[in-house]
Amino acid sequence: MPEIEYKFEDGISTIAINRPEKKNSINLEVMNGIQLSLENALKDRAKVIIFKGNGGFFSAGADINQFFTMDEKTAYEFSLKGNNLMNQIERYPGVTISAISGGALGGGLELALSTDIRISSKTAKIGLPEVTLGIFPGWGGIKRISRILGNGIGKYLLISGKYVTGEEAYNIGLVNFLDDNPESYAMAMAQNFKGYSSEAIEKIKLLLLQDVYSEDLEAAYFGKIVVSPTAREYLQKFRKR
Repeated sequence: MPEIEYKFEDGISTIAINRPEKKNSINLEVMNGIQLSLENALKDRAKVIIFKGNGGFFSAGADINQFFTMDEKTAYEFSLKGNNLMNQIERYPGVTISAISGGALGGGLELALSTDIRISSKTAKIGLPEVTLGIFPGWGGIKRISRILGNGIGKYLLISGKYVTGEEAYNIGLVNFLDDNPESYAMAMAQNFKGYSSEAIEKIKLLLLQDVYSEDLEAAYFGKIVVSPTAREYLQKFRKR
C-alpha cells in the first residue's frame, strides 16, 4: 500500500498521506512520496494542491521511531530534508491548501503551516508538542508559526507544547477556515482558485516571502506580468464584460 496517494483532475492535485494506522506520521518514505507528488503536480500544471491525511487524521508529525537510530549527522540531514520539502511546498507556483481533520501535530502542523490556506474541523487537535519530547520543531515550523501569529502567541505555543482545538486555532489566526468536512470545503475552494492566474499567485507568494519587502522587485514582477499572454487574456475577458 503506497504511503502517499497522488491524484490529479481538472487542474487540482490531491496529496494524501496514507498511513492511517500510524495517524499518518511522517517518515522518509512519506517525505520522498510528497516530493515526488510535488514534481508530478508541476508536470501536471496543477493550479491547486490539497494536502490531507487518510483515515480521518491529517498527520501526527514525524515518526519518532526513526529518531532512535539517528546520530547527529543523520538527524541534521533529516531536518534539512524536511526544511527543503516545506520550502518547496511554500513556494509552489499555485495555491496550496491543508484540509485538517483529527489533528495536525508536530511535523504535521509544520506541513500545514507551509501551505497557503489551512481548513480545520472545530475539534481537531493542533500544536507543536516537540518540546515535551525534549526536542523542537525541525522543519521550519518555528519561523512559520511566528510569522503567522507573531512572537507572542507563536512563542508560547512553541515553548509550552500546548495543543489547541481547531476552533481555538481559528480564533487566533492559525487556521483560516472551520468546517465539519475540511476536505469538501477545500475542494470547493479549489474550484474557485483554479480559475485564477498561477503566474500572478506565484509572484504574490514570492513577494510575501521576502525578509525585506522590495518595491523594485514588485515593480519588476508587475512589468513582466502585465505584458504576459496570460494577463492579456484575463484583462481582455474583463474588458468584454
